[in-house]
Amino acid sequence: MAILPAKINGNYDRRMSKRVFGSSLPILGYAFFVAALFLFLKGYQFNTDDQAEHLPQVYQLLDPQLYPHDYYVNDANSVFTVRFYYERFALIVARTVGLEWGLFAFTFLSATLMAFSFGKIAERLFSNRWSVLLAPFLALIVFYGFTIGGVSVMYASFISSTIAKGLSAFSLWKFLEKKVLISGLLLGIATLFQPLVGLQLFLVLTAYQLLVGRDFKKTIALVASYVALAAFVLVPVFYIQLSQKLTVDADWFYQVFYGFRNHLHYYPSIFPAKSFVKFGMLLALGLVSYVYLKPRDYKFYPAFIILNLFGLLIYSVGLEVFDVYVLGKTQWFKMTIWMEAFSAIMVAGFLGEFLSGFSFSSFLKKRVFLISSVTATVLLLAITNSKYLPKKYQQKYMVGNRVVGDLEQMHSWISENTAKDVVVLTSPHDNGFSCVAKRSMPSHWQAIMHQSFFIVQWYEDFADIYGVSLENLKGTDPRAHAVELYASRNYRGARKHIDYRLDNIETCQFTDELGPVVRQEGNWILTEFLPEQ
Repeated sequence: MAILPAKINGNYDRRMSKRVFGSSLPILGYAFFVAALFLFLKGYQFNTDDQAEHLPQVYQLLDPQLYPHDYYVNDANSVFTVRFYYERFALIVARTVGLEWGLFAFTFLSATLMAFSFGKIAERLFSNRWSVLLAPFLALIVFYGFTIGGVSVMYASFISSTIAKGLSAFSLWKFLEKKVLISGLLLGIATLFQPLVGLQLFLVLTAYQLLVGRDFKKTIALVASYVALAAFVLVPVFYIQLSQKLTVDADWFYQVFYGFRNHLHYYPSIFPAKSFVKFGMLLALGLVSYVYLKPRDYKFYPAFIILNLFGLLIYSVGLEVFDVYVLGKTQWFKMTIWMEAFSAIMVAGFLGEFLSGFSFSSFLKKRVFLISSVTATVLLLAITNSKYLPKKYQQKYMVGNRVVGDLEQMHSWISENTAKDVVVLTSPHDNGFSCVAKRSMPSHWQAIMHQSFFIVQWYEDFADIYGVSLENLKGTDPRAHAVELYASRNYRGARKHIDYRLDNIETCQFTDELGPVVRQEGNWILTEFLPEQ
């Protein structure tokens, strides 16, 4: 039995979409499965990578004696930052259920919310069971990474963008359901966690409502509901951004900030060409699918794509050609995540039509929730008990019963056996140090603030300690260059006080010049730092 809605003149019937499984519960169960599969395939990260910009502030709020000499944490906790509400939310989690399990649960729930939202969007657009099942799978699994600018549709760790993107996906579904008040409130909450994620989508949806929907009352409702919540983060952030004054040359500063430290996110001219090819291919597939299908709400997808492409054009030309540096603050290429997701949903609609001849048996239709939930549970049990999995999976999931690597064991030893005020120099790729060891660092790559007072000082310290600057940078990746120099250049400067340094004896080229060994875990050694006399 075909499950496509009736078509009129080749297009989907514009009437209210039907619930293809009878209720939303089967889609929710399937979303559990997709979220669990996403984490199983991508891995789960805790206390490392992007969380190095998030969790040390929380640890210092829990224990003010931590990080007294750190290059980042004290500045981050001394002023209002875009992570303020995330940090307070994580603080509540830490004081109740604990960060390890609490943040894992919220990562899973955020991915579930996104998968559910994509499924509901497909249900509205196509009223096709196959399309509903394919949409979240294609967006989160198959076409994951088909974006530009070093961004992803979802993350396998709980950072500010994780919850913001889950909420934004849900708000996008509510917007298509014409529930703009709820959509605005959800985007407002998302903005509290990650301002750009919520603000960018809000601006595009508002432009669509004005230019295409042409419904003034709904536009006012969307704006009012959004601003009512988002103002609590946007007002202080805009005030800080507009009031700060550069004390250095603007061209030099933005070359450091955009081109040196954030080369993956700002200047499209240095983005990998491969990302443009993959994104362009998916966009083409989405547009072809749209032309073939003409889904319900048929105006939205092309308008959404056009509005975002226009934004990308203005951003690229303004920043790259005319040096309008303020445009860089919008990071408009982040919007390619929503273009990727919606294009994947269009492809799901196209594939769903071809699969519509294969009808669901009554047995399967009634048990989608049960089958999906059981499968999700099995995957979650595997993720949280990874020490029992084959070796290649044992360090992929950083939660529960797992195998802890040598470097993380070293971090834990430092946390438990050194004074809280010590300063440790470590490699720029050691992203778990600040979260696990919980000790100060003289400089590092991962964690930064976007305020000019911080960036200038950070760059000077980083160039001195790690030996990489605008003048001697090899290629476009300063961190990769700094990691190389960390292993070959024995820094012994006195710019900042340092107590210890952490090295890998397999890569370090001057082990005979290091100070006395304090601790060794596998190939990792902690030694006393020896400054030049």
